[in-house]
Amino acid sequence: MWIRAKIFPFIPAALTLAVLGAIAAQDYRGYARLFFAAPLAGQSPAAGTAAGPDSPAGCSQETLEDINEEEFLITCELAHEGIIQVEGVGYEVAVKGCGYTYPFIMRSGILSGGFFTAKDQENSAAVAVMNKKAAFDIFGAVSVVGNTFTMGGKTFAVAGVIDDTGRAGSGEADRNLQRNLYVPMTLYPEERPDTFMCALEGSVTQERITSVLKQAGVVETKYKLVNLGVLVQVIRGKFWIALIIGAYGLGLWLIGKCWEVMAGILTELRQLRKQFYLKELLRQNFNRAAALVLLALLTAAIAAALAAGGRLAVELAAVWRGCVSPLFDLNLSAFTDTLAFIRGCDLLSNIFFAVFAVGTAGAVIHGFIFRARSKD
Repeated sequence: MWIRAKIFPFIPAALTLAVLGAIAAQDYRGYARLFFAAPLAGQSPAAGTAAGPDSPAGCSQETLEDINEEEFLITCELAHEGIIQVEGVGYEVAVKGCGYTYPFIMRSGILSGGFFTAKDQENSAAVAVMNKKAAFDIFGAVSVVGNTFTMGGKTFAVAGVIDDTGRAGSGEADRNLQRNLYVPMTLYPEERPDTFMCALEGSVTQERITSVLKQAGVVETKYKLVNLGVLVQVIRGKFWIALIIGAYGLGLWLIGKCWEVMAGILTELRQLRKQFYLKELLRQNFNRAAALVLLALLTAAIAAALAAGGRLAVELAAVWRGCVSPLFDLNLSAFTDTLAFIRGCDLLSNIFFAVFAVGTAGAVIHGFIFRARSKD
């Protein structure tokens, strides 16, 4: 009866805390160095539209390449659906127009050959890089460099094969199940890139990237600028905040128990003080006096730990406040497979943190009610 009344109400909170811990423990290494810019809902021009002065978001391909490698690496994705023909057989693929620095930013492993070069991009060469799934599904192997196919009436040569499933670390492996085809973005000269991924490496800071993008017209009134490394901190921070809340509850319960025991010891010593001098009292009740001192020190230590935990929780909450679900109010047309994993983790962490908060509040209220009824 006691276990059911006092322990059972906290089980939902404990389970959700475990889930938050599992989400926080995921492998986010690839995201820690990425800075992402995407247009807010209603700001993105439709795919395939030409660049123009009235375009609500985006910059020209020339502007993008002027920025690229000047201070940091930047790339884009021009997403299309295509059908390629190999020996009379058609295969549906996801075509991604991008820059030659794409694999260095996204940390895509080269399985054979290489990525297309800056010269290929400058010349709008009909070269393509396949992901592992596309290479296996279409050619039955990874070593397919030099093989050709046709798409849109043009013959392409395969420059290489990459593994883009583990771009965010092992945690994202095998999540991307579509056939991806990467081609120079200059094959779509009229399109205006509007979604960008930058590499935060070396001495490059978020502030510097934001400043450079602003000069190119990528401003916060039209764009959401997201440091994915900070988002990872937020996802993990939700677990730590929940853990601190749980520790607070346990710490306050322990302080309450310590006070109860200390009050009992003090009451007994006061009664004995009427019968003995202080020196004699301490000599005969040394264990009680020592227990009183130890309990006082333990209470002070718990209080200090709770204060430190409170400061940490405030710092984590401040980071969280500045990065509240940043990937859910975007008109996202590119990097969708890259962001799917961290987007899902962010959503799940929000849901389970809310469940944890409700479960903890319910358990505390239940505890007060149970205690009041016990006294009656």
